[in-house]
Amino acid sequence: MSDTIGISAHLRVGLGMVSVAVPGAVPGGGAAVLAEALHDHAGLALPDPGCWVGDDALALLWSAPGQFLAVGDAGATQRLADSLRAQARLIDLTGARVVVRLSGRSVREVLARCVPLDLHPRTMRPGHVASTIAAHIGVQIWQIDALPSYDLAGPISYAGSLFRALELAGAPVVGS
Repeated sequence: MSDTIGISAHLRVGLGMVSVAVPGAVPGGGAAVLAEALHDHAGLALPDPGCWVGDDALALLWSAPGQFLAVGDAGATQRLADSLRAQARLIDLTGARVVVRLSGRSVREVLARCVPLDLHPRTMRPGHVASTIAAHIGVQIWQIDALPSYDLAGPISYAGSLFRALELAGAPVVGS
């Protein structure tokens, strides 16, 4: 944690992660069926493009048309996956990605050194998500709150490079 510049960066542990895709050309399938199952089993709606819904316990991020990423408590994501097996195509990404929570008064400036996104509050607000790159690594970033706090998810195979890029930008990752 680097309190001198007002940034907290820590590794989120104990997370589960599941890719959720709307099945194409499956009888009785589609976005409406998936949306109903999500509502019934998790109380979540399908997020709009560029948005996410939920909380730290279980969130659903829009990834691409008909594709979403469920992130949260390992048990909650497993229960969600179990409940959606008939309505979606699922891929367990729990061991494939790493998530870092970044927050603090200078977090936008630090992230601007790593990601080519406009993080100004008029563009990126709580509830928004984007797929982009950070130090040439494909990542997803979503804004948690107005503090601001962000979660940044990337491939675990590039975790060392991602953590190093964040450190060089001014946000050493605690727990890495």
